[in-house]
Amino acid sequence: MVKKEWILTFAMLLIGVFFIIESLRLGLGGFHRPGVGFLSFYSGLILSCVALGSLFKTFLTAKREDEKLFGRSVLNVATMFMALVAYILLFRVLGYLISTFLLLIILFKAGGFRRWIFALVASLLVVSATYVVFSSWLNMRFPKSFLGF
Repeated sequence: MVKKEWILTFAMLLIGVFFIIESLRLGLGGFHRPGVGFLSFYSGLILSCVALGSLFKTFLTAKREDEKLFGRSVLNVATMFMALVAYILLFRVLGYLISTFLLLIILFKAGGFRRWIFALVASLLVVSATYVVFSSWLNMRFPKSFLGF
């Protein structure tokens, strides 16, 4: 197989298996009384199943083509990964609203939004909607920025 997509898919499979193993060590509990590892176990299971399906599809439909190892899709994945790391590091400093807004702009641009205005509007709508749902309706507290909001 010449396609390099399988590398990222295989990495997703390994991450899913890691989640499954570590979740089992934490304890699953049951559907009526979930344990600490309940959600991460099923997240890892779903991720592993999706990765396996994608691997099988890649192997079955592989064509002999010359592809660059670091094509546009790999650079987008790397950009998204770096944005998520920066989000984790800056979340407490910038607060929920600012850091999530900036993260979503980067993710939307790397994910395929061609125009900046669409990325900005979509980010604003998602941040507003999630803030209303989680802060107002569910009474969750988010870290505030250094500006106080």
